[in-house]
Amino acid sequence: MARIGIKRSYAAGAFTTAAVQTLFNDIKTALIAAGFVVVRNTATDIDVLRMGATAGTVDDDTPHWALVFQDAGAIGRIKGYAVNGPDYLAAGASTSGEQLVASNEGLSAGAQVTLWFACDGREGWWWLVALQSSSANPSGYSRLHANAGVTSRRYPSDAMPGLCARYGFWEDSGGFWPAYATDKTGTRQSALWVGTWSPFGVGWSPNGIRHPGSPFPRMAVPLFPARDDGITACILGEINEVLALTDGYALEEAAIPGWIAFPLWSEATIRQAVAFPAPGSFDSGG
Repeated sequence: MARIGIKRSYAAGAFTTAAVQTLFNDIKTALIAAGFVVVRNTATDIDVLRMGATAGTVDDDTPHWALVFQDAGAIGRIKGYAVNGPDYLAAGASTSGEQLVASNEGLSAGAQVTLWFACDGREGWWWLVALQSSSANPSGYSRLHANAGVTSRRYPSDAMPGLCARYGFWEDSGGFWPAYATDKTGTRQSALWVGTWSPFGVGWSPNGIRHPGSPFPRMAVPLFPARDDGITACILGEINEVLALTDGYALEEAAIPGWIAFPLWSEATIRQAVAFPAPGSFDSGG
């Protein structure tokens, strides 16, 4: 099965370091079941390539990801990275990414936490969204954060290899980090950040929210990497696995067929309503 989804809910106080480690193991199982090529698999990390790739492949158009569990005692973390290299620990490998979830991150006292993870081995993407119960929002939830390993489209006019990875780490404050990119001086860099923008505006501003009196229907539109930090190559392609949304979508409602909506529903003012491609169903096992 190429596309896998899992959904886990935790009662208040139950999202502990042990729970994060169990979640990490569930995510590893999902990546393997989805057909990703496993380059590295230990108790604390997994390094994978898109289905059909050969281990050791280093290619601008072959998505390559590493997820890492860190046990800090009272705090458990999962970090995610886009990788350009034989594996994420290889000498000379370029990586970009950041924390996906942590047992102490953004959690209100007494709040239930629900985590969604989905991945597709054939297409090479994954995403993880964390929701927290909140009486302040009509939905009953607020979004703690959303992160994704996504690809970007290469257009016919964009034929030059070796300038920028066409895959990277995206998060809902509007940041996108390709696994590597060359800057304006021609120097190869890891962890170069660019913002994202859409026809609704920049990704770090929730300006997809329309005025209540607007006659326009609900809409889903593409996101694009912006020209920041001297990166020019990756702006030629849109991001394939994230859509920006106007408001009005309900939790678990399809934005368009095959996609699931995750509206803003956050006290933060730097997160845009988004949608991700979804499996037909989510495993909600323990």
